[in-house]
Parts: sequence; structure tokens; C-alpha cells
Amino acid sequence: MGIIRDNPIFWREAVPRRLRHASDLQRTAGVLSVPVITLAYAFFQIMVNSETPDHVILMFGWSWALTTIWVVAARSAQALVAERLRGTWDAVMLSRLGPGEIFFGKLFGALALPWAAGLLMLPTCSLLAAITPLAADRNAALVGLARAYGTGAIGSVCCGAVGLCFSRRCSSVWAAELWTLLLLTVVVAAWVVWQIAQAIAVSMAMLGTHP
Repeated sequence: MGIIRDNPIFWREAVPRRLRHASDLQRTAGVLSVPVITLAYAFFQIMVNSETPDHVILMFGWSWALTTIWVVAARSAQALVAERLRGTWDAVMLSRLGPGEIFFGKLFGALALPWAAGLLMLPTCSLLAAITPLAADRNAALVGLARAYGTGAIGSVCCGAVGLCFSRRCSSVWAAELWTLLLLTVVVAAWVVWQIAQAIAVSMAMLGTHP
């Protein structure tokens, strides 16, 4: 069976039960709500708060990246331990799915909705880039957006894999979530400290060259 296309675990995790039982009109409205809301919020920031389009692009990109990382970490931490608590883990293990298909089905199931939301935000970002007056600002915003999406994609995959590891080892949902989010917090704190240390080192070097 295919890891994604023919994987029932992926489709069960990726598509919420409410969406599976919704009508075509409700599904279409749900898909269109993301670009409509982001577009409305973007023009609110531009018209009311006097933000520039390139700043709004960066805000959307990094907000999506950080939210995706935290959401995927929490969802993946629940994935396996919830099966055991519901009493469905034995049925999963007795299915035709191999360990890799179960793992990737859970992982990409946790990634599907946040990644889909990120893709649906791109039309708004493209429109904001088109109305950015200066080419330099537009290019800087698009590069920053690419960095944000790359960070969100790589970070969410890594956090999803870590969450599944804790979900496999912990006996309760809250314990798996706690350990996953604690490790994520430690990594983020270490990265912030590293960035601060680099900034201080650059500042000290600049002061040393200007007596």
C-alpha cells in the first residue's frame, strides 16, 4: 500500500470527521475561508495600522511557520498514545499496514491541515507582493517568506517525528504533549540564546574596530 495515497491512517488523521461528513458546499466554504480571512486581515493591517505590504507578507510567513510547528508537535504527540487509550492500537497493528506506513500516515496526517493552510495563504501573499511599490522591498519580502515557509516545513517535520517518538513511549496524552513541547521550548530557547550571542559578538567586533 502507498504511504500516502492508499494509506487509510493518513486520510483519517488528515481529514477531520466533521469535514468528512460535510457537504461539498461546506467543504468549498472551508477552503475559501483561509484566503478570504488572510486577505481581509492584510488590508486591515495596511489601511488601519499603516503596515506596508512587504511587512504583512513577512508577518504571515513567520506566523504560519511558528503556528505550524507548535500545532504539528501537539497533534503528533497525541497520535499513537490516543490509539492505545481508545483501544484501537491492536487493530492498527493487525492491519495490512507496515510500521513505516503507520508512522508516515500519522506524521503526514498531522502535517496535512497546517500545510494546506499555508498553501492557501500564498495567493494573498502574491497579491501583497504585486502591490509592493519598491522592487527591493518586494524581493526581500519574498525571500523572507521562502525562509519562513522552509523553516516551518522542516521544523514541523522534525517536531512531528519527535512527537511521534514521545507518543509511542508515553502512557498518557498529556505526558507525550508535555515532553514534546518541553523539548521544542528548549530548542527554541537555545536558538534565541545563540542569536543573541551572535548579535553581541558582532556588536563587540564593530566597537573594537571604531576606537
